[in-house]
Amino acid sequence: MDWMKRLFKWLVIFIACYLVVNLLTFNVIKSSYKTKDVNIGFEQPKVEIFESKATITNGYVKGKITNNANEKLINKILKLDFISPRGILMGTKYVDIPELALGISTEFMSQFNFDNVDKINISIIDRKDVGDINKLDFSLDSLANNKTNWKLILLGIFIFFGTDIVALSIL
Repeated sequence: MDWMKRLFKWLVIFIACYLVVNLLTFNVIKSSYKTKDVNIGFEQPKVEIFESKATITNGYVKGKITNNANEKLINKILKLDFISPRGILMGTKYVDIPELALGISTEFMSQFNFDNVDKINISIIDRKDVGDINKLDFSLDSLANNKTNWKLILLGIFIFFGTDIVALSIL
């Protein structure tokens, strides 16, 4: 019975350490994002930017598109150009705009992995001007690459509790 109490104590300590490390990591990463300037080169449709933040290596842009034109918005794409402090184009991302009737809004988010972005220029283009649509990156970064590797977690638990697990298996 004494080993159960000790195992429970180690489990509680492990969970507490895990939560504290995750919280501190989240705060350090979130504080490294700085707000970036956004230049919108058109008035129709109306684009509002809620957040545009970046670190040295990556960032994101969140916003809302509202159709304030006199006609339905069809076959349009937002082009986001990411510019360095020296005025060099670091990369481009595209956001596919769905068909929007007059007065309708939709929110968008674009993540990017470009180094040293200082400002973002947004323009709107026709889908026909883009060329081969299949070669463009309209989607967010793949979340499949960000899955937790449970084998590493189990290895960490074994390393942390290794002596207790061996002792329990002997009993």
